[in-house]
Order: sequence, then C-alpha cells, then structure tokens
Amino acid sequence: MHLIDIRGIRAWSRPFIVLGRNAIALFVVSGLIGKLLILIPVHERDGTRTVLQSLIFDYGFAWMRPPQIASLAYALVFSR
Repeated sequence: MHLIDIRGIRAWSRPFIVLGRNAIALFVVSGLIGKLLILIPVHERDGTRTVLQSLIFDYGFAWMRPPQIASLAYALVFSR
C-alpha cells in the first residue's frame, strides 16, 4: 500500500490489476486448462499412451518424497 498509494510506484502492480479486473475470465480459463490436461493424449517413448496431466505429474512432481508431498505440490500448482 505504501509503495502504490504514497510513493506512486505502480509499475510492478500492473499484472495484479489486470488479473483483478478479469477474475471471472481467469477462473474460467483455469478450469479449461484443467480439462485440457485430461483430454490431450500423449505418446511416451516406450509407445504407451497417456494423458498430459499424468505426464506432467510423473516428470514434474513424482520425484518428491513422500508421494503425498508430490500430490500436494501438484494440487497447489493446478488448483483453481
């Protein structure tokens, strides 16, 4: 508040202003992204077929131990 209101430094706050004005659009887009992650098929190197959501979890989060932490991190990144 001090930086924006008193000192007039507003350049860094622009993304937050845009997101605040378009909160409903952002909510809808996040839901669409979640659905697309489930619908997009991906072929892995070994020839198996999976969905993009599973691939992102396997390569981006599954290395975390214990598995509950990996699941929590994925949920926090992709939650609405």
